[in-house]
Amino acid sequence: MTSRSAVCLGVTFSCLVFLSSMMGTLFLLTPVLPVTLFEPFWGRWLLDTIVLSWKLYVVALYEIVLGVKISVAGFPGKRDEQSLIVMNHRTRLDWLFAYSFMLRCGSLRHLKIVLKSGLKKIPGAGWAMQCLVLIFLDRKWTSDEILLDKYLNYFKALNYPTQVLLFPEGTDLTEQTVKKSNDYAEKHHLEKYQYVLHPKTTGFVYIAEHLRKDNQMEAIWDLSIAYPINIPQDEIDIVMGNFPKEVHFYVRTFPNDKLPQTHDDLILWCKDAWSTKENLLKQFYTEKFFSAELKSNPRGPYRARSEFLVRSILYVFLIGWSILLLFMLYCFYCSSFVRWYCLFISIFYTVITTSYFGVDILQTKILDWHKEKKC
Repeated sequence: MTSRSAVCLGVTFSCLVFLSSMMGTLFLLTPVLPVTLFEPFWGRWLLDTIVLSWKLYVVALYEIVLGVKISVAGFPGKRDEQSLIVMNHRTRLDWLFAYSFMLRCGSLRHLKIVLKSGLKKIPGAGWAMQCLVLIFLDRKWTSDEILLDKYLNYFKALNYPTQVLLFPEGTDLTEQTVKKSNDYAEKHHLEKYQYVLHPKTTGFVYIAEHLRKDNQMEAIWDLSIAYPINIPQDEIDIVMGNFPKEVHFYVRTFPNDKLPQTHDDLILWCKDAWSTKENLLKQFYTEKFFSAELKSNPRGPYRARSEFLVRSILYVFLIGWSILLLFMLYCFYCSSFVRWYCLFISIFYTVITTSYFGVDILQTKILDWHKEKKC
């Protein structure tokens, strides 16, 4: 593929992701938001289902259209079990490719990612993330502790199952972040890593203990991601057409009864998991694959969805969302009423994001109001 054709593909993919997220938020998610005022649980389910369809469209774009190959190895848990997923943060796009893993081995509808709060301000995609009630943090523990309580209590009060994806490293792996991580390791007499960063355990332990206390966590999934050919470090790489040829995952599942029960032991567990992950990835980048095949979990025959089923699902949503996107763009082009509606809704999201912390926080407040009303 020439560099010009790669850039064309990258720009096309990026435009489709932006337009579909923007139009989907304006035309599909926003009309459903009022449901959360009257039926918070069903509003949550409807919003997650709509975004699920968009996630499948995006996965179809990079797997079917762009030909990114996905490989999964290890020991997956039960697809619908409530879990905390901890993953290394190789690039800024890891969350995007994690959709492929969740489609095969998890519940893509119930996936909630821990992200930087600044991302909620992105037009279209950021607004959709707010509707989805992803877990936005400020990277300041004094405020993050309050935010984590608010988000996790929201899902608990709804009795809504979740699979929470956390990047304990806090940032993606680059030369600069590796240097900082190794400086930290040298200062604290720890092993220096090349393929991962030393994890920040405060948020991990807090989330794990909170979820377990509320009976919202059946297991921890230790997920490793690796790119044997082409590593897109950030969004610019994607725009320039630098897509990975393959994305590999290795998963280990730890049920609650196999996890440490104390605060300090959970810290040690996380650090040990990252030491294991460093060795696993070191072997991967030598051999270009994870040596272990995908196996059933010892707790039961929990296997990934078949590739035939996955491809069938992706083709359906690729075709369906392509038609839907064309229809939404046609309505926007032909109707002045639709254009005024889109402008009004865009102002609404901008104001509520900058002045009232976002639609995600608004949904938690609505649920608090429902709880007070019942009392």
